[in-house]
Amino acid sequence: MSRIKKKSGKGQPGISTASLPDIVFMLLFFFMAVAVMKTTDPLVDYTKPTGEAIYRFEDVSVLANIRVGKEIGSKSGATKIQLNDAIKSIEDIADFILSKRSSVAAVDVKNIVAYLDIDIKTKMAIINKIKERLQAVEQFEVAYSANESD
Repeated sequence: MSRIKKKSGKGQPGISTASLPDIVFMLLFFFMAVAVMKTTDPLVDYTKPTGEAIYRFEDVSVLANIRVGKEIGSKSGATKIQLNDAIKSIEDIADFILSKRSSVAAVDVKNIVAYLDIDIKTKMAIINKIKERLQAVEQFEVAYSANESD
């Protein structure tokens, strides 16, 4: 009499290595299509001054954006400070810089630049107060946003 053998050792076949490049390119294309740079909407209205020596930053992840100008939609016309997505006071600048330092990689902490978008009509007293707050937390790298002059 013959014995009936169970089919053992045969499972599902593995993934064909011929399809791996297709899978890699699908994943690459997916992440390229989905990844977006984070931008913040301006809550203050500002007009940039013009400058001659304009420098573009290559690594925008180390920029701590501080916008100064008149609040959009406000009738008071008072100068406001925007840190990320919210209107804040001058006293909040130190906490903003410290939170920026904790959010970047350890090697980039020394490369953080306070990037100031300041309205051309802002009084120098406000700018000096901002600079004093930055110096209090030892943030000495400061850059000013400007349009290129003709």
